[in-house]
Amino acid sequence: MANTKMNNDSTSIDIIVKTVVQALEESVTRNLGDGLLLSGGLDTAIVAYLAPNSTKPGCVTVALRDAPAPDVEYAGFVADRLKLQHYIHYFGHDELNVTMIGK
Repeated sequence: MANTKMNNDSTSIDIIVKTVVQALEESVTRNLGDGLLLSGGLDTAIVAYLAPNSTKPGCVTVALRDAPAPDVEYAGFVADRLKLQHYIHYFGHDELNVTMIGK
């Protein structure tokens, strides 16, 4: 009896995984832009992975200059593994103020 329940649970999980992957693939394909803001986190790595091979987006990672920025390393790893063009933009406090406050 327990073995039957495990098989049913496994089948249910497989169906859920396939459904989620299909929905994500369709969403990424439908909403793919010219570029991707790549943080190196799980969410942007999944979007980059699911982007159609024929239209792999260029990727940009931004980081505050002179501050710890582990995202840059993680994003670089994802871009390398997926063979994506990857640009890194380091910004300073002046650029941040202009962008955020307009001064």
